Amino acid sequence: MKAFRAKQIAQKHVFGDFQKQYALLWDYGLELKRTNVGTTFKVDVYSEPNVNSQTRMFKRVYVSLGPLKLGFKAGLKKIPLEQWSLSHFSGRAKTDSLTSNVCEVFNSKILDARDKPVIICLEYIREYLMKRIVDVRNAGKGVKKKGKAVV
Repeated sequence: MKAFRAKQIAQKHVFGDFQKQYALLWDYGLELKRTNVGTTFKVDVYSEPNVNSQTRMFKRVYVSLGPLKLGFKAGLKKIPLEQWSLSHFSGRAKTDSLTSNVCEVFNSKILDARDKPVIICLEYIREYLMKRIVDVRNAGKGVKKKGKAVV
C-alpha cells in the first residue's frame, strides 16, 4: 500500500492534480480558441440530478482546431465528391473497416497519454497530430527523416 501511495504522490508532483486540471479545462479551451482562430471546443458533462449543484462530472471533450479544419476543407475541394463523401459511395463500400483501422492506430499512438491528467493528455494528442501532419507533408515532398523516407 505504501508503494501505491508513493506512486500517487510522485505522479501528482510530476503531472499535477487531476481535479485541478479539470477546473482549468475551460481556460485551456479559451486559450486554444484564442491562438487557433476557428477552433471548436466543447465539454460534455453528466447531468446532475440536483439542478442546484455547482459541480458536474466530466464526460468528454471535443476539440477541432481551426487551422486543421481549414486545411482539411481546402484539401477536399481538390477531390471529387465520389472519392470522399459517403453520400456518393456505392452500397458496397467497406468504410467501417477503414474507420476502425484508423481509430485503432490512433488509440495505439495515445496509450502513453491516457493515464495523464486531461490537459496533458489533450496537449499530447495535439502535439502528436501536428508532428504527424508535418511528417506526411514532408513525405509528399520526398523529405527524409533520420536517413529514411517518411511514410
